[in-house]
Amino acid sequence: MKFRESQIGIEVTGYHSGITDAKGRPRRAIEEDWTYLQKKIMAEVNQHKELENTSGLIFFKKLKLPNRSEYNNFIGELVKFALDIIQKDINETEPDDIFPLLMKYIKKIFVKKAGCNIAWDWNYNVSSVGLAESELINSVRSKLIANYSDSKFDELWLLIVSGYRLSQAMGIHLVYELNSYRNLKDMLRASCLNRVFIYQYMFDIIYEWPQWVKIKGKNTIN
Repeated sequence: MKFRESQIGIEVTGYHSGITDAKGRPRRAIEEDWTYLQKKIMAEVNQHKELENTSGLIFFKKLKLPNRSEYNNFIGELVKFALDIIQKDINETEPDDIFPLLMKYIKKIFVKKAGCNIAWDWNYNVSSVGLAESELINSVRSKLIANYSDSKFDELWLLIVSGYRLSQAMGIHLVYELNSYRNLKDMLRASCLNRVFIYQYMFDIIYEWPQWVKIKGKNTIN
């Protein structure tokens, strides 16, 4: 890219947390499983007129989803339970022992009528989690230690994208955390990078280094 008569080389990478579940599976893989399960759930929900235009939130126990061999029975129990919730107009409740798979994986379920068709979600799609320095370093380490000495660019920039999934979330007060990360600062100063940007997709906010500042979004911090 040419910027102000300078040739800029830009590396782009997505941030993903390395946190795993109890069995060591990365959270990113679990989220992929949820996306697949969610589609199957909604395909069945849409077959029931009583569940038209409903909003559903499924509170799973930890980060544990059913095995794929259990999907059909799990979804069958889920829909039956949701129909009961809607009929009784109780919105939120816990499954009992007549729903063994729900008892195994679910803490509680929230279902209510909404004004439009909304895909049901799970309790792990949140964006207010914090960011650990080690997590960020591990996610971009290869970019920080790369040797660009033979590059013909005048400057080298790194763009880190924080997406919409839990494994990509960084929190809402990021500028304060970034400025406290001494190890990260040392690695950035020792790298070949001239600028680093973090783009938080969920909030449409961009942070820039050196001297971490928010350069896009409401309540910009200078």
